Amino acid sequence: MDRAPVVAGQFYPDSAAGCENEILSCLNSAGKLPRLPGHLVGGIVPHAGWVFSGRVAASVFRAISSVETFDTVILFGAAHRWSGSTGAMYSQGCWETPIGRVEVDFGLADAVLKVQSRPAVNRLVVEDESAHAFEHSLEVQMPFIRYLAPDAKILPVMVPPILESPAIGELLSTAVTESGINAVAVGTTDLTHYGPSYGFQPAGRGKDGLKWAKEINDQRMIDKMERMEADQVVPEAARQGNACGAGAVGAAIGFSKAQGADRAVTLEHCTSHEVLAGRGGEDAVGYVGIVFGYD
Repeated sequence: MDRAPVVAGQFYPDSAAGCENEILSCLNSAGKLPRLPGHLVGGIVPHAGWVFSGRVAASVFRAISSVETFDTVILFGAAHRWSGSTGAMYSQGCWETPIGRVEVDFGLADAVLKVQSRPAVNRLVVEDESAHAFEHSLEVQMPFIRYLAPDAKILPVMVPPILESPAIGELLSTAVTESGINAVAVGTTDLTHYGPSYGFQPAGRGKDGLKWAKEINDQRMIDKMERMEADQVVPEAARQGNACGAGAVGAAIGFSKAQGADRAVTLEHCTSHEVLAGRGGEDAVGYVGIVFGYD
């Protein structure tokens, strides 16, 4: 079962040459990496169009691939179009990109199902490819993986904003450990969606509101990510409206902590308003790139 791209040509280029050129541009414009932990097991990336947030996403994938050799990337997706009450796993086939296919790790998917078939384990993840059918949050990551780690497999898991999201990450960690598969996990979210287009302006319109959105509201969520407070992410987003993929974040942190991560490093935090140099009017969306690891 292959998943064809649905936002190629909109969120990122739909030709091989265009896609590779844009990836190189994103990588070249990403900032210098700070000192990283000796081992990286996870990260957080944004999922807007590459012109807005590709540089931030590229910085995370570049950091992980520069430190680690891995066989599989577990991807925890933000559920914009799917309203299930569990995680939804895409467990077979490939995901197509303009620069080649990325194979799903059905062996790891099977390991996940085996772990949660035990009597004492909650059923937190179901097999449901339809949950991924029109969702862009993971699709926009696939070309980066295909380019930077062409032999790597993937396991996409959609995670709605549920309180059990850290446990989903822990479940995947158990499956990774027991199967012996060398995997890292990346969750995806954008931050505060601020401005008249989003109907969210608690700090008012204009410069002061945009400043609040980035420096106060975004930062509240980033602080929880940096402290790796997996169980606080979903409640924080529900209260403050500062993450559209809180479930994916909770799962990524839950996985990373279970794999031994005790340190988070923020690579970059910016907004669409800054990227567009104000050409987006009074609207802004926040983006952050973070990696999780240990020494």
